[in-house]
Amino acid sequence: MLAEQKQSAPSTDFPIFSREPLYLRESLVFPYDEGMRFQDAVYRKLGVKAFDEVFKRPPLTTQQILHSQSYFSAQRPVNPQLPPLVAALGKEAKRFRVLAEGSVGELDHSILLRQFVGDREGRAAASHWKGGSFRLLEHKQHKYPVLSYISEWDSPESAKTYFELYQRVLRGKWKKIELATESAAEIAGSGDSGRFQIRLAGTQVLALEGLR
Repeated sequence: MLAEQKQSAPSTDFPIFSREPLYLRESLVFPYDEGMRFQDAVYRKLGVKAFDEVFKRPPLTTQQILHSQSYFSAQRPVNPQLPPLVAALGKEAKRFRVLAEGSVGELDHSILLRQFVGDREGRAAASHWKGGSFRLLEHKQHKYPVLSYISEWDSPESAKTYFELYQRVLRGKWKKIELATESAAEIAGSGDSGRFQIRLAGTQVLALEGLR
């Protein structure tokens, strides 16, 4: 499964490109690098019909491109629903407006984990992704952003692994972090971006970051 996720290392022929953030580098080359591997896998299975098939039934997620067997089995992503902001903020929730929202795929999680946790461990954990959603909000008056985010995993064990790894992501992306609550299913505290809360709930990991 993980063999299909092999990605090219930054080329020394393009030093400027190699210095760019990992997410930018990989999202730019992904259609050519992993896209080529995916098309090769489809061709090997379907022959010349492969060229029509990917237009008739294009892959739904980056996971289907990274793991062609999930494409052949028509494995669909889960669309986990974000909890309403009012559940965390009460009446204060009405002071926020939505800036952007959407899905977060396996490629996104893989890059995030590899940047802050490590290549092998990051790829392995991300391969258990089943779905993810985010919503970026902004305080109408004070203009600071708040991130609401949820991810779904293929088992409680893989969700627990991601919950633990995401704590390392927070420590990696922030210069300082202070914990107010820490348990097997929840951590909360403050970091460079404000207050945060990360919860583990079965096969889901939920995060709220940037509160003031």
